[in-house]
Amino acid sequence: MSRDRIGTALLAAGALAGIVLATVSLVRGEEVDLDDDLVARVDGRPIPRERYERALEALARDRRGGALAAGDRQRVLERLVDEELLVGRAIELGLPASDPRVRGDLVRSMIDAIEAQADGGSADEAALRAFYEAEAWRFRGSPRFVVEHAWFSNDGADGEARAEAAARSTMMLAGDEGALPLPAGPLSMRTLTQRLGPTAARGVAELEVGETGGPWRARGGWHVARLVAREPGEVPPFETVIAQVREEQRRVLEEAALRAFLDERRREAEIVVAGDAS
Repeated sequence: MSRDRIGTALLAAGALAGIVLATVSLVRGEEVDLDDDLVARVDGRPIPRERYERALEALARDRRGGALAAGDRQRVLERLVDEELLVGRAIELGLPASDPRVRGDLVRSMIDAIEAQADGGSADEAALRAFYEAEAWRFRGSPRFVVEHAWFSNDGADGEARAEAAARSTMMLAGDEGALPLPAGPLSMRTLTQRLGPTAARGVAELEVGETGGPWRARGGWHVARLVAREPGEVPPFETVIAQVREEQRRVLEEAALRAFLDERRREAEIVVAGDAS
């Protein structure tokens, strides 16, 4: 036999072997008892037909013209089988219990599945309005502040000392000129931040009514302020915040569904805690 004929025979044998391996790599559904909603089972674990069809659709979207090529269906099925083999091995190795990243993914997926069952997005307007009226505090705007303010410049040597004295005084002491005066009337947190800077604005927001705070350092000197009054924010009309109401109701329902699930599982589970763990 010539060398060319030997090479041709070897190639033919190799091709035949590949065909045989491809044929036996998967046991076909006609030869086993496989439900109609499954495309395969791997070590007893099902591969749903829906998952297979989704994978085919995703592949078709990536193809030019949206048409699957020859052999795509086989390749997708093989990939799903490989994926299931890897998942099975991960379970055998205990990765769901020991690998932090895997555990985190599982926890997030479980939370998403539980929250999806809450179905807060289907509430009608009457239900949303009832939630809005019962939970009005959730939609209330930011509080507004009535403030007395003094500015102490660092031009002189005693600026900081005078600011310290003003902050400790029971009466609001006069400061120096030079800082922009605060507008009259209740002020929003945004206005306080623009006029006093973020540090002093946060300090004012944390004061009790009647309390004087500071000094808060700023460019060129120090702020001292006394909180005269704090007015609660207004609740906007329902019609202007209906999207926010729907989203908040959905979030509340999801949290309740998750809490109910965990409470039930705690009642059913055997939980043993070390005495020094809490």
